[in-house]
Amino acid sequence: MSKKIVLLYPENMSKLILVPPYSLLYLATAARKAGYDPIIIDARVISNPDRALERELPDATYLGVGAGMNYQVSTALLASKKAKEYGVPVIWGGSFSTFHALDFIRFPYVDYIFLGGAEKNFQDFLEKGISHTHNVVHKNIKKIYTNCTEVPYDLNDYFPPAWDLLNPEDYIRKYKDLRLMHITTSRGCPHRCLFCYQPSMWKKKWSFLSLENVKEEVLYLKEHCTMNAIYFFDDNFAVNKERLLEIGQFLKKHGIKWSSLIRANYLTEEFVRELKDLNCYKICVGAESGSQKVLDFIQKDIKTKDTIKAAKTLGKYGINSEFFFMTGFFGETKEERQKTLNLIDYVEKIAGTETFLRVALPFKGTPYYDLAIEKGFRRENTLMALSEEKWDFRPPFLPWLSKRDNKEIRNIVLASMIRFIWQKSYKDLSLFKKFLYAFIAPISNLRWKQKFWKLPLDLKIYRLYIHLKNRKRTKLAERLIIKVKESIIYQKKKEDF
Repeated sequence: MSKKIVLLYPENMSKLILVPPYSLLYLATAARKAGYDPIIIDARVISNPDRALERELPDATYLGVGAGMNYQVSTALLASKKAKEYGVPVIWGGSFSTFHALDFIRFPYVDYIFLGGAEKNFQDFLEKGISHTHNVVHKNIKKIYTNCTEVPYDLNDYFPPAWDLLNPEDYIRKYKDLRLMHITTSRGCPHRCLFCYQPSMWKKKWSFLSLENVKEEVLYLKEHCTMNAIYFFDDNFAVNKERLLEIGQFLKKHGIKWSSLIRANYLTEEFVRELKDLNCYKICVGAESGSQKVLDFIQKDIKTKDTIKAAKTLGKYGINSEFFFMTGFFGETKEERQKTLNLIDYVEKIAGTETFLRVALPFKGTPYYDLAIEKGFRRENTLMALSEEKWDFRPPFLPWLSKRDNKEIRNIVLASMIRFIWQKSYKDLSLFKKFLYAFIAPISNLRWKQKFWKLPLDLKIYRLYIHLKNRKRTKLAERLIIKVKESIIYQKKKEDF
């Protein structure tokens, strides 16, 4: 019997940020512990993922897919369909699959969906079978079964991630004069933000790699690729300040610059001074809103003065920064939205920060989604809805806003996105994209400065560019959806769930 397991990370629409597929790296380690031989196909970094699947699937025991959101759902389905043609059972996992499990398990090409952190459960499944596996949704011809019992485990038990199955150099991205790698050393966050998936996914728990394991992975990557900077892509890297500082000291010793996302209320002057001394080149901050009323509603547990103080302190010590904001929450008035725009202008002025404003979208699995449903929000759980283009470009209609306000915030956030890409990534864009942004970004900057959101010709041109760029892939997704609809398993009785 073959012991091969193919683990696939599907293609997506954007490669500006290329985070290594850590979920698959750890699952590969779990598969090895169970006596299997995993391989990883990252469709984002190889030239012909279809050919790789054709080569590896015929003698595979399972196909495991880290199915992300939007377009990745379609590419994941294409790969799953191919696996079923070879008679290979298909497993999906990841946060998006976790929260849409009862939708995705209906797809004819999906046999199992693992919920939450899956390493221990995946190992149990391979060693003992489905009857001894926790936190999984599966089906037979007649019925869908769920077992949502969580089994605690230590992420360190699945260290090291199976980096030997990938080329670390593929995940290097240029950022100014740096060769940047995104790595993950922990999961979860103890905070309770209403819009965040963490409370549901990780139950407000923070699990982390030991210092020794973090150091070991950094040294491995330093030896096997040309990185000289790290962005810690943790949900909350600064939960344990002492751990962060020790990691920073280690990185400084080895000449590696670093960055991470840190809450505004963590950034005291003493802490920022220590960060500056430890080769920290940038801090990202989830500021979210300039309205205290909105911050309280979304349970961010910070004050607007924390954001202002963080920006001032980062500016004082010369640490670059990115501040992220959202707008469109229900209950947010135009005056409160304007407070957010004003705060964005203020932090840019006092700290030279890069900023990014996006629509506050209700994602399934978040507490905000449940409240939004009560307010009339509807997002179809259809294949087309789940695999459509990125919400950043085509946000869904928010029923608590007027049609005019929906259009306005879409224009505001798109102008913000264009400004952000221009500020952050212009040097690393292709020649065509540089030409495009050189034309559009000055208009968006002027639009932002004047707070004029009407007559959005520049934004329409940008949306058209995004649509045309992705047209081939979205057409492929639409054709697949038509085929899948013909064979979807329809369950009419809720009792089956």
